[in-house]
This record gives sequence, C-alpha cells and structure tokens, in this order.
Amino acid sequence: MSYNYINELTIFFEENNIPAIKKNEITFLEIARQPHYENVISNIYAFFLNPHEKHQLDDLFISSLLHLIEKKIKVNNLQKQISFSNDFEIEREKGTEGRKRIDLLITDNENAIIIESKIYHELNNPLTTYWNSKIFQKVSDEKKIGIILTLWQQNSNNKNYINITHIEWLNEIFKRISDYEKEASPKFIVFLKDLYQNIKNLTNKMKKEEIEFYKNNVSKINQVVDLKFALRNHIINEVERACDLLDKKLSLDKVSRHKYNQKRLRYYRSKKDKNLVITVVFEELLKEKGELYIIIELQHKSVKKIQVKYDEIARDLEGTLNISFKTTNKNYAHFAHIPNCKPKSDEIENLSQYIVRKIKENHILQLFNKLEDNL
Repeated sequence: MSYNYINELTIFFEENNIPAIKKNEITFLEIARQPHYENVISNIYAFFLNPHEKHQLDDLFISSLLHLIEKKIKVNNLQKQISFSNDFEIEREKGTEGRKRIDLLITDNENAIIIESKIYHELNNPLTTYWNSKIFQKVSDEKKIGIILTLWQQNSNNKNYINITHIEWLNEIFKRISDYEKEASPKFIVFLKDLYQNIKNLTNKMKKEEIEFYKNNVSKINQVVDLKFALRNHIINEVERACDLLDKKLSLDKVSRHKYNQKRLRYYRSKKDKNLVITVVFEELLKEKGELYIIIELQHKSVKKIQVKYDEIARDLEGTLNISFKTTNKNYAHFAHIPNCKPKSDEIENLSQYIVRKIKENHILQLFNKLEDNL
C-alpha cells in the first residue's frame, strides 16, 4: 500500500466523526431462531397479560396497555371508554366469521380489545370482519377498541383501530415495572427483559445520517475495509509461518473444520499426541485490545491424563513457566499461557518472529515437551 493511500485515510479519519454503531444484544429468542415469529410473540404477550399467571406481575401488562389506549383515544378524538378489572379473558387466535382469527382478544362482560399483532408481515387482515363479528353482540362500540400492534408506526386506515407499537407498549411496561418487580418471579423478569431486548433489536433501524455518511464516503470506507482484511491475512500468514520456524515436531492445524475459528486462531499440534496443542489466538489483534494469546491447550483424552500427573509436572517446572491449569470442560483445558502479549506495529509486521521469541522466552516448548513425555 502506498504512502498516499495511508495518508488519505489518516486525513479522512481526522476530518470525520465516524458514527458509532451499537451492536444488538443477542436474545434467547434469537438463539431459538424465533425472534420475529408473530405467534411466538403473541403467546408471550398472552401469558404476561394474564394477572393470575405465575409471573406474579399482576396487572402490569393490561394497565400499561390501557394507559396507551387512553392516550391514543384522546389524540384521535375517539368516543371510547375502555376499562378492565382483573376479571377478564385473554384468547389467542379467536375464531370469527369466515374462518378468520383474531391474534389476541381481551374481553370481559362489557369491554373488548381486538389486537392484530404484526412483526414483518403486511397488514392485509379483515379488520372490519373482526370488528363486526357476532362475538361482540353484547359489547357496544364505545366499549370496544381495535389495536394494530406493529414494529413501527403504521396507519390502519380503519377508524375503529388505533396503532400502538411493540416498543411503545414495552417502554410503558418498563416505566412501571419497579412497582411490581418486588413481588414478581425473578425467572419471569428475565424472560420479560429478553422479550424487551428482542423487540428493541427488531425495531432498531440504521439512522438516515448513518446511511448518508456511508453513501458519501463509500470509497474511503471500502479502503478501510480492504486494509482490515489485508492486515488479517498478513497476521494469519505470519502465525502460520511461526509454526514452521518453531519446531519440525509441530504440525500446523488451520482449524478448517470450524469456520468460526478460521479467522481467529491457529493450532500448532504435537505430532506425538494430536490432543496437545499450542493455540495462537489472534482475533484481538484486529480490535482495540490489540492482544495476542499463546496458550498450551490439552484436548479430549489428554485432559484427564495430565490432571492425574499435574502436581508432579508443576513441581518439576516450578518457577520456570506461567502454569495456570484451567479446565474449561472435560474436553478442553488450558495448561499454561504467555501473559501480556501486545505486539507493537513493527512487531506485528514481523509477527512470526515475535511469536517464536515469546514462546522461547517463556519456555513454552520446554513445557510442551514435558507434557508430550507424560502423554
């Protein structure tokens, strides 16, 4: 890369404030691969809406919803008077005429709330059919309200329905939750917070100014991305080269079986026992931390074998090495590591030599050979 190329990027960073993009926190619903399923979200709402359920949050959900309904009624100048005690019924997928189903229906003897919940799907439901259904014969229009529950503001074009967003409802819930939390089940508070984060994740969009910044600077941004990838390739090549420079008794493992690890670490495997490795983790070199991790790792059968002989091995090498035998699980254990590996720019330029020097200075090969003898 030319000097002018680097100089241009330096000026670019000096003259521009790069937007800080906050990453979403992963939720259990995302882990379960169901973060945007409308039925799943509606089932959770139905559970928390019921004041008699095991969450012990009493009327938190319904009172928060009624507060929002009251606000929207005033804004839209609607002639409605909706009120519930704790004696009401919640129904999921309530059938109406023409085999149509209401997502969530909340009713008592006098009041009804019809909720059509949307995540990503378009609003093409028969809202008028829901409203005019025979199931509401005993409920006056004044005591009935329809809600289009959406991720973002959306007009239903139906005077009987108001729009409330998922995040509006949950924000209102979390404004009030301190009054309920003391009596609530801690387990269900965790579930509720996960739902809240999940809705935040779904609702969050890139801001207009962030998109415009990218569009106005796409060439420079792509140059930075190219620079990052070039640096990562350089680091990977140097880490792999270090294995050859170290010892012909070591075999380089590019962890090709695990795509996640290909861009973050390499193994230098013992040729005598494949379950003994020197692990070089380089992913943090590309981040602000700028740290390299060099670890002697035991895998699978070797963990138990060395556990039995640990005291003897540690005694023989006492004072020589930074031994910190740590079993992560029955199949993996860290036996020793090199602390404070934060190479400077010139050391990253010649990273293979830096790795070799660090391993030799910290007697890692001496320990590695000792472990081989005991396996």
